[in-house]
Amino acid sequence: NPSSPAPAGKAPQPADSQQETASVPSLLPKGSVQDQYKYAFGLVRTTEYEKASKALGEFIETYPDEPLTSNARYWLGRTHLVQKKYRQAAEVFLASYQSNPKGPKAADNLLNLGMSLAGLNKNKEACATYMKLQQDFPQVSPVIQKRLAQQKTRTGCG
Repeated sequence: NPSSPAPAGKAPQPADSQQETASVPSLLPKGSVQDQYKYAFGLVRTTEYEKASKALGEFIETYPDEPLTSNARYWLGRTHLVQKKYRQAAEVFLASYQSNPKGPKAADNLLNLGMSLAGLNKNKEACATYMKLQQDFPQVSPVIQKRLAQQKTRTGCG
């Protein structure tokens, strides 16, 4: 059981407590919030998805109220999606959408949530998500409109 205390004589396992987090080496460089975000996003751009997932997760934990955190959540979801980790992607996109349902990434989060659900063979739920996107964001960008139409066709939405 990973949550039980380590027996005497064994190295302690990493935990979620604040004291022990300090012993885990930070992936994020020293510097401003913007510098740290740029570093994490740079890992996405260079397709280092495993490392990017960890850096973005660390950024989100470190700066939960930072405006850049909604972008970090979106890109964390994308790193899961491109690696076909559909369940993790769906969880991130749903949480990101719920935390800011009118924010600048809300439509993107719904589109990617639908794609994640389709990846899990939950086509009915994916189609419902695409419908919500259309209803809540009728003025979305042409890029999202095009991707939405492609995904609805691919998923077999009526």
